[in-house]
This record gives sequence, structure tokens and C-alpha cells, in this order.
Amino acid sequence: LREYRFNEARSNQALEGIYSTVVLRDVLQRNPQADPAILQKIVLFLCGNIGSITSPNNIGNVLSGEGDLQKGRGRKSMAGKWEFPGGGSRTGEEPIETLRRELEEETGIVVCSHQATFLRQVYYDKFHLLMQVFLVESNAKREDLKLQEEEVCDAMFVNHRELAQLYSHMTDIDKQIYTEAVSPMLLDGLQ
Repeated sequence: LREYRFNEARSNQALEGIYSTVVLRDVLQRNPQADPAILQKIVLFLCGNIGSITSPNNIGNVLSGEGDLQKGRGRKSMAGKWEFPGGGSRTGEEPIETLRRELEEETGIVVCSHQATFLRQVYYDKFHLLMQVFLVESNAKREDLKLQEEEVCDAMFVNHRELAQLYSHMTDIDKQIYTEAVSPMLLDGLQ
């Protein structure tokens, strides 16, 4: 860009050339099934979020919100598995806001920030996801829950022994959350 003396028109032309060569030609040649319009939206999202923590869930939420992806696609592999409530952050959303929104969407439980205690970050390498894990205190009962039909088929409250027994029925990502964040907290006596 310095070569163009920061001339905006020439700089944009150079950047478009790089984008066309590197992104469109190289990526689409290696993956002919890719949709160029969706690829462009992903690249624009990533460029617009430089410096922010970004996950596949964030990208999926944007594409779903724009009607490019079906909600819940790819979740059949998790059918019948137990998961902790959670989900991806929206652009500019703080982790505590994501926690409150996702918990209410999936279970109907409304919590205040003071009811949530940050436990730790867990990195899930398979999807390059950095997750913020919280412990939430609530007096909700099973009959109080309003489950999100598209994502949740059942829910229950369990004590730490029952939770440990569910381990083999959890998704891989939730096994990692349990192992790295929940189990150590239980061992520390913060039940």
C-alpha cells in the first residue's frame, strides 16, 4: 500500500487482486464444491472481526441469520447426547451476555450476571473453539424449563455424581468441558 502512496482507489484495486488470486482462485480450485458467495461472506466476516475471538459458531450464526445455512444443520451426530447449555457469541457480545442469552434461549432460565461464576477457558482443538465456561446458580426446577424445540429434546438437573455417570453419554466437546472445567471445580469442593 505504501507503494501506491496510500491512494485509496489503487490500494483497493491491489487488495481486490490479492483477494481474487489468493482467496477465490486458490480456495475454489482446491474445493470446487464451495459456494463463492458464502466464501465471500466468511472472508468479509473474518476481516471485520480482526482482533476479536472468532469461532465457527460465530460464523455459522451470521450465515444462519442471513438465511445462508439451515439452523441445526450437522447436529444429528449429537442426537441423544447430553450437552451443557451454550452457544456462540454474536459480534460484539461479551461472554456473560452470551451465557445469559443462550441459557434463556435453550432452557428458559433467566439469570443475572451475579449468578454466574467464570470457571475457565477451554480450547477445543477439533473446531478451533475457545470456550468460556461458567457455573450458574439458579433455583429453577425441571418444571420451570421452557426447552428450545429446535435444539433441546430433554433436560435434567443432576448432582456431581450423576453428572460423572453421564460422561459416556456426552458429546466430545462436553466431555472436554467436564474434564477441564467442571470436574476440577467439583474436586475443589465448589459443588
